[in-house]
Amino acid sequence: MLLTDVIMPDKNGVDAAREIKKLNPGIKVLITSGYTMDIIKEKTGADKAFDLIMKPIHPLKLALKVREVLDGND
Repeated sequence: MLLTDVIMPDKNGVDAAREIKKLNPGIKVLITSGYTMDIIKEKTGADKAFDLIMKPIHPLKLALKVREVLDGND
């Protein structure tokens, strides 16, 4: 599983996730951000292809979301 932030130096997390998915199509991806989905879409061109969890993240909420993503069907 890949957990990445939307905003990172040099490359955004959505682009990084797309590249990693090309190498490993079965990988599960969870992206985190403090931005709203419309701003994320504007900055990255992201759609609902990846699961998203918004900051700030409570540890229990993160654990539940990770479980949800891992259990999800592709």
